Amino acid sequence: MLLSSAAIILCCFSCSQDTKIIEGNLYFPFLNIGSFYGIPDSLIQKAKLYIDTVHTGNLDSAERRTFDMYVVLKKNDLLYSPFINIKLDDDSVLLLYMNEKDYNKLTIYHHKDLGNEHKKIRIKFSAQPLQYNMYLCKSLLSVNKVDGKTGMQSRKLLIEDYH
Repeated sequence: MLLSSAAIILCCFSCSQDTKIIEGNLYFPFLNIGSFYGIPDSLIQKAKLYIDTVHTGNLDSAERRTFDMYVVLKKNDLLYSPFINIKLDDDSVLLLYMNEKDYNKLTIYHHKDLGNEHKKIRIKFSAQPLQYNMYLCKSLLSVNKVDGKTGMQSRKLLIEDYH
């Protein structure tokens, strides 16, 4: 009994070591590609065919990074998961993969409305780091609309919201 209790505590401790509490602002990039979530099946099949037949030795550094990100998503069963971009206080941007329930809490916010209101969405969450500035959301801790400028590339060129 004592041994199994110690094992459970050790497992919980080691799992919590991998989780970070992060806070940042919802960010709307010009081009938002991070998974197959919401992509038509015909495009997914073409992308998969290309990825599965590509000769990785011929990839340049940008293509290699994209290929490696695909591998990370596939390994973590996140290829079809919704994601958002978070701009951190140091101006870096990360991809946050999440379940649909948490994602849907964020789809009510639109870049145009936030910009017109001079508001931004501040998000606090616990997440497991993956690779390449990609994180898996374990728990959405808070979502607040606050005063400030919404992070977005260009309102004129922006092609999507998160819904």
